[in-house]
Amino acid sequence: MLRQQLTQELLTPLLAETANSREILSETMLAWLESRDSAPAIASKLHVHPQTVRYRWKRINELFGDLLHDPDYVISVTTLLKATVPLWKAGDLTDVQSFKASQGAP
Repeated sequence: MLRQQLTQELLTPLLAETANSREILSETMLAWLESRDSAPAIASKLHVHPQTVRYRWKRINELFGDLLHDPDYVISVTTLLKATVPLWKAGDLTDVQSFKASQGAP
């Protein structure tokens, strides 16, 4: 329940994305936050092209902006993503359903 609450607070931009976009952006965001490696290194880890990582990182920056430069946010969101990404990849939509319910969406 705490993870769900934090997800709604810290990852709201990802919850508004489509399922596919949410999965790939969260996976890329976690890989970058954990390693702070270059795009080629992250691409190798994710088995995608480096330009794909650059494109995704640009989109992540559009969604989260200056928060990515806040050390407290980075620590919190990294831990949260470690717990959340596997659930999203497994198809658990509980977070999205709770988000949509809180937004009044069907």
